[in-house]
Amino acid sequence: MLKTKECIEENSKYVRNYLRKLCNDESLIEDIVQETLVARTAYIDKFDERSKLETWLCTIAKHKLYKHYKKNKLYKTIPIEEMENEFALDMNETIEEAYEHKEEREELYKYISCLDEPEHTIVILRIQENMGFREIAEKFGKSENWSRQKFHKAKGKMIEMRRGEKYEKEKN
Repeated sequence: MLKTKECIEENSKYVRNYLRKLCNDESLIEDIVQETLVARTAYIDKFDERSKLETWLCTIAKHKLYKHYKKNKLYKTIPIEEMENEFALDMNETIEEAYEHKEEREELYKYISCLDEPEHTIVILRIQENMGFREIAEKFGKSENWSRQKFHKAKGKMIEMRRGEKYEKEKN
C-alpha cells in the first residue's frame, strides 16, 4: 500500500511539473493532475508498456488540458513580453530592429498556434524549452528520428502558412 502511495505521489509530481510548462493556472493544474490520476486508475489496463508510465500520464494530462481549453474556448497564449528573456536582443540594435524582431516572434507564435498535435508541442519544446530531439522523443515514447521529422514537417507547414499570407497580401 505504501509503495502504491509513493508511486502515485511521484506520478502526480511528474505530471504537475509537465503541466506547468503548458499552463500557468495552478488550480487548473491541480484539477488536471487529479483527473489524470483517476484516469490512470481507470485505464491502467490499456497502458502500453512500450513507453514509460510518466509519458503515458503526461499524454493523458495534455489531452485533458486541451479538452478543457476547447470546452471553455480558452487558448494558451504566451505574451511576447514574457518571452523577452528567451530571445535576448542585441544591445546594438535600434528600436526599429527590436520592434521588427518582436513582430517576427508574434508571427512565429501565430503560426505555431495553428499547428496540430503533436507538431505544436514538439515545436514549443524545441524552441521554448531548448530540448533536443532525443529528449522530445522520450517525452512522446517515440524515436529520435520521429521527433526530428515531425519538427521539420511543422517547420515546412509554418513556411507554407507564411508564403500563403504573403501571397494573399500581394494579391490584394
